[in-house]
Amino acid sequence: MRVLQLRLPEPMGWTDLYAFTPEPQLAIDYEVANWWTSTSPHSGFVQNLVAQRLALEGSIVLRNRDLIGADPAGHVIESATVDDDEEILAILRDRFGLDLPSGTRFRCLERV
Repeated sequence: MRVLQLRLPEPMGWTDLYAFTPEPQLAIDYEVANWWTSTSPHSGFVQNLVAQRLALEGSIVLRNRDLIGADPAGHVIESATVDDDEEILAILRDRFGLDLPSGTRFRCLERV
């Protein structure tokens, strides 16, 4: 088994993200998992707006209305709550490369 880990700032240290086994996987396994995460009302990806981008210079995460940027060592260098829906769209366009039409709204943000 192989495990992908992330090193967080102390005192947290290393944490497991994913585990992989050497057995071959069938395409249907991925199809079913992707279908569930994108359609099930119990999926965190249906209940929340989630965008994450990793790069050599660090990471940026938008989860619902919370925007967090970190340097490569995992130290938070940016943290904000975004209240304006049009600003959410601008962040998705400018920071994540996702260009959505003006006026797009996300049902999951209506309760946040």
